[in-house]
Amino acid sequence: MKNNVIMKRILFAAALGTCSAYGDIQIFEVDSVAALTNAIDLANPSPSDAGAAYDVIRLKAGVTFDLSTLSEYTSPDGTWGTMGAPSGNSNGKSCLWYKKKIHFEGEDATHWKAKTPGQESVLYGGNAARIIYPYGTWDGACSTFKHIVFANGKAESGKNGGGLFSLGPSIHSPTSGNQSKMGFVTNCVFRSCSAYNGGGSYSYNVYDSSFETCSAANYGGGAYGTGSSNYAGIATNRFDTCVFSGCTAGNGGGIYHNESSVIEGALAGYIAHCAFTNCTSSSGGGGVCLRVGGLVSDCQFVTNTCTGNNGGAICVEDNYRGTVVDCKFTDNFHTDQNWGRGGACMNVDCTRCTFSGRGDLCGGSFDRCIFDGVRDVQIFRTASAEPTVYATNCLIANCSAIYLGYTGVAAGGMEFVNCTFADNTIGVANTDYTNAQGEDDSLACMFYCNRGTVALKNCIFSGNKRKKAGAKTYYDSDLRLYANTDNGATIQISNSLFTKAESVSDYDWAEGANTLVQGNPRFVAGDAAYPGLPYYSILRKSLARNAGVNAAWMTGAVDLAGNQRIFDEVVDIGCYECHIIHPPRFIVIVR
Repeated sequence: MKNNVIMKRILFAAALGTCSAYGDIQIFEVDSVAALTNAIDLANPSPSDAGAAYDVIRLKAGVTFDLSTLSEYTSPDGTWGTMGAPSGNSNGKSCLWYKKKIHFEGEDATHWKAKTPGQESVLYGGNAARIIYPYGTWDGACSTFKHIVFANGKAESGKNGGGLFSLGPSIHSPTSGNQSKMGFVTNCVFRSCSAYNGGGSYSYNVYDSSFETCSAANYGGGAYGTGSSNYAGIATNRFDTCVFSGCTAGNGGGIYHNESSVIEGALAGYIAHCAFTNCTSSSGGGGVCLRVGGLVSDCQFVTNTCTGNNGGAICVEDNYRGTVVDCKFTDNFHTDQNWGRGGACMNVDCTRCTFSGRGDLCGGSFDRCIFDGVRDVQIFRTASAEPTVYATNCLIANCSAIYLGYTGVAAGGMEFVNCTFADNTIGVANTDYTNAQGEDDSLACMFYCNRGTVALKNCIFSGNKRKKAGAKTYYDSDLRLYANTDNGATIQISNSLFTKAESVSDYDWAEGANTLVQGNPRFVAGDAAYPGLPYYSILRKSLARNAGVNAAWMTGAVDLAGNQRIFDEVVDIGCYECHIIHPPRFIVIVR
């Protein structure tokens, strides 16, 4: 034993993390920086076998390991060092680097949310260098980390990974049969770490962890995910059940996920069950920026910002599309009123998502989504790199904007099928832009088609109003439409229902206007006779029932509530299908 290292040699027959470790291993329990470096020195150099065992270094709870006190050193065998880099390596200085397969863990396994300072095991970089670089192919890059705080790590200028740096997914190619051997992080905290790319972590799988006020000058303030090429998503970083708060970057304030290529059927990045709050980017993706798409599932985005012009919550680059499922967006925005695109999302395909507060949508598709109380200059828009918006089975209600939809690209447009637009207010931007005109009734309309085409099919328009600028006067404006015919813009509307309009001239010129039906859609609207039914679902006597036009995609599809889309041979108009078989019955008992 040396320098208070407690070393136990045991026969370990269990799997640690994703890299199986069978055989004779060492466990080091350390309580000081000297003990930590000695443990790394004593740890076994890993053989080339990807299935070789881990040695374990367990960090004492309640101890801050101040790695900034270390001096530059390289071991005689070149397998580890401090305040430097491996020989010939260009990835910059690290407080600790090693070419061994090691499992690091904090002594106290309490979940990071519940830990007190006395329970934390802290690796502190003091902004002197990156904290840890696990180096190598089947050794360092397979290292795992549990129950640890990475604090104040700072990579050198132009270098990556302020807290933790690896090249894991790039070298763990599925073609070698080693796709399950990537290292991972779980139940850890990255606190105030910084780098050029990946302020907290770079090229690591991270689970059930927190990124707090981490920053990157370029990509990925909290984390930077990689994958050299995509083989059905196996060789790509994953982030699951993580929290990103107050992280900043040029692109991807919370996460930037970079893939060099995508192949057919591949998953270009996986982010699930994560929360992003108060994260910021200066160019694109305040919460998340995806290089070539990917999957974002069951995540929450709250008050994330892009101070440039692309995606306050999510931005997808280079004309790719990201897949977003079961996510919630609240008050995400960009601050560039003139050129800003996608205050909430830019270029994503959303399914079963909800949007509220500030934040428009630029490009993409939306199925079974709810837009409730969204406010911005417009709610939907197109731009040169995001020329189309396609929405099905969506509810757009209680929103406020100068116009709900704006098309600015000749080659693109918008199409809304089986959507319900209810109780929205146009003519009021209701944003906090410092140079924005808060009200503009001269341009106020449901859809402003400057270029391209807007198509509205099987839709309900009810209770929508236009506010007169500077006055407390509202006009019924369910179908106030505008198309700039000088630019060749057109609006097509078919098999749709509206309640009231200011004038027939607001819509009668639109292609297909003769198929419109005017009347009360007869929403359930909280009727106690129909408990549990959505507010904007329709009753059996609604004019919208069985009044739509069927399309091939509706076969086997479901409506916004998850019910069969076509119930009675002919699809209903609006986002909800009426599944009420009989009206409620009243029984009178005479005694």
